[in-house]
Amino acid sequence: MACRHWPCRWNRRNPTSCGASRGDRRPDALPVRLGRRRDAPDLVRAIAPVSANMPEALRAVCRGAGVPVMMFSGTDDPLMPFDGGRPQLDALLRRVRGSSDDQMVSSPATAAFWASRNGCGSAGSSALPDRSSDGTTITQVSYSGCNTGQVVLFQINGGGHSWPGSATPDRRLAGKTSQDIDATSVMVDFFQRNGL
Repeated sequence: MACRHWPCRWNRRNPTSCGASRGDRRPDALPVRLGRRRDAPDLVRAIAPVSANMPEALRAVCRGAGVPVMMFSGTDDPLMPFDGGRPQLDALLRRVRGSSDDQMVSSPATAAFWASRNGCGSAGSSALPDRSSDGTTITQVSYSGCNTGQVVLFQINGGGHSWPGSATPDRRLAGKTSQDIDATSVMVDFFQRNGL
């Protein structure tokens, strides 16, 4: 879809996936669901979810191979709870159109899930430079010694339900948007290092 709107080449041999919020759940789901297919166990080369955690139900059925994972999660996200639980967005959608809400794993537990799946060792964390006065800071949590692919969580301290480095949505609804990192640029570098 993105290639229809931006000049890029689709690499059919090395697809990657990223998304935000409810669209974010698709990147986590792709390697899990495709991993169960014998004809396509490694169809997705890397994923980069933003503002969403893995649904508990998806974690319970994952049998696919590990993939490189880069996550961006706000600790003050008013819609997708950093610490896990039921997303507020799902509760709103259920009231509006009857869709069900999922129990979500916490952001750190989602990263730890992928680290385990990828055969990673321990996690280390470091603070990124605070480059703006947007009320957020970033802690980068990286797992070491991964066999199947790198796992990184950018914990946006004070961050909301937003894409880091983008225009700030309505803060009353989404919370703060960090300008300390450009998620898009970081993702492109990550995807290029992982087979794009």
